[in-house]
Amino acid sequence: MEEDLGFTDWPEHSKDIYYALQLLSEDGQHASLAELKKHKLTAEIAYPTLFRGLQKLIEEGKIRRVGTARSGLYEVVGDSSSE
Repeated sequence: MEEDLGFTDWPEHSKDIYYALQLLSEDGQHASLAELKKHKLTAEIAYPTLFRGLQKLIEEGKIRRVGTARSGLYEVVGDSSSE
């Protein structure tokens, strides 16, 4: 799966952020930054690293920010549960 997503050379924290977002949005909801920080895959990631990881995933088109600029909600791009 990591090869399909192009994640083979990515840092482990970027992969964990992506996977946590997928798990948090399985029910069709958008994941908040607070939920992401509490998730078992990402709880140990420092905030600066978390923000850099999110930005990289956004730049790569793997996730997108939804809602207002202040809402801090994210979704996985191409995830059928959010479309």
